[in-house]
Amino acid sequence: MVPKKPKWMPRELASKLDKKFEEFGIKISKEDLGFEAGLEMLYGGCQKFESLITELIELPVDENQWEKFSDLVADIGVEVDAAKSLSAKLEGPLDRLLGQITSVNDPKRHLKDVRSEQEGRRENGEGK
Repeated sequence: MVPKKPKWMPRELASKLDKKFEEFGIKISKEDLGFEAGLEMLYGGCQKFESLITELIELPVDENQWEKFSDLVADIGVEVDAAKSLSAKLEGPLDRLLGQITSVNDPKRHLKDVRSEQEGRRENGEGK
């Protein structure tokens, strides 16, 4: 079984997240500029992890596959370690992002203000 391809390629994840945060009026701090890229890397690792698990599940039970069995389990361990390390690096930015989101007392008004600001920039030829 081959894992399903996402509707968008993983390398596009960071730009899609950036756009979504902008639409919600959330500004990522300079300190956290690599946040979206970190999420993209974690996503890519999860895709690889899924692929390794699928390969392990489909591995024929045969003495000739023992080395492959060992290699797959070792590769899964590497992916788990990488995900733990990356996840730890994302904790601070995620906490700050959640802090921004939960500090919005009136989401309806916030989004109305964001849309108004974005429309004003478009009208002034400032792009997004």
